[in-house]
Amino acid sequence: MGAWATKAWQIVYGGRKSLWALSHCSPVDHALDKVYFAAQGLVSLEHQYRDMHRVVAPAQLSLALE
Repeated sequence: MGAWATKAWQIVYGGRKSLWALSHCSPVDHALDKVYFAAQGLVSLEHQYRDMHRVVAPAQLSLALE
């Protein structure tokens, strides 16, 4: 999935990290990025939130100076 196997093994078996800490190590973050989850068909909650709360600037008024 794009992560280096040796680096992943070193991080997972080299220390005493909790499962939560291991879920945010660099090989996992590299292999399971936003592109991966989008390819799996999952919807981004961040994008949905931004679409729902999009701020639209009002149209700029122009003055007719005639």
